[in-house]
Amino acid sequence: MSTALTLSPSLHVVEDLRDGPLIIGLHGWGGSHHTFDPLRDHLPPDRAFAGCDWPGYGLSPAPSHFTLDAIVEPVAAWLHDLRGRHPGPFIAVGSCSGALFGIELLRRHPGALDHLVMVEPFAFNPWYLKLFLIPGFGRLAYVSTFANPLGRWLTNRSLAAQSDEQPDMTTVAHTPTRTTLSYLRELDRMGNARRFAEVTTPLSLVHGERTFGALIRGIPMWQELFPAAPLDVVEGAGHLPLSEKPELLARLVEREVAKAAEKVNRSAG
Repeated sequence: MSTALTLSPSLHVVEDLRDGPLIIGLHGWGGSHHTFDPLRDHLPPDRAFAGCDWPGYGLSPAPSHFTLDAIVEPVAAWLHDLRGRHPGPFIAVGSCSGALFGIELLRRHPGALDHLVMVEPFAFNPWYLKLFLIPGFGRLAYVSTFANPLGRWLTNRSLAAQSDEQPDMTTVAHTPTRTTLSYLRELDRMGNARRFAEVTTPLSLVHGERTFGALIRGIPMWQELFPAAPLDVVEGAGHLPLSEKPELLARLVEREVAKAAEKVNRSAG
């Protein structure tokens, strides 16, 4: 089947449903399903793919009230519908907050995915993001950082050492402030990675070699909770390895695809 765009009352999705394992794209803060375009360019041309815009991002309408339910449950319903239309296995790639909302989805709906590749998952909300949640000051700080050209230039300049590719670290500027701050608030309310201790779906962990120190400091917590999860460090990448080093991410994803396919074959035999 060719790529098809569909719009439901609460979720915009893109689907390319072919035979074989299905890659599910779960974008992060300030992204959309287009986050995965560079990755798809390096996957086999016949690889099935489905992605969505989280509620309030891209072409998905924003809910009247942002809550964790309003963010996660529309995606869970879409995945449940996909189960009836594609045999899987489902290998999700979650980028940053997309990985965190993805594992929250698995905490609620254990059979929704067969594997989750967690790319750049914070184990806790770092202090510099919590600043944006301080009443009054936080919104002003956010607007100063992301909602004007000078703030975006200074932010990208200060983070330039993370990557040789110099990616734009301020893409949240293209999303309504209400959406991005609401997502940040719900992420903060989730606490830390220990919330997900009972998740049993297989996971793998990926972070950029030059990413944020707070993210790297949280990796041992993920490893403590999920000791079977492989950890890959993407050399030369910062916080956005999906756009900085998509060819390397594609190799990691295809490794998990092969494992999932082998598991299905063993079960069938």
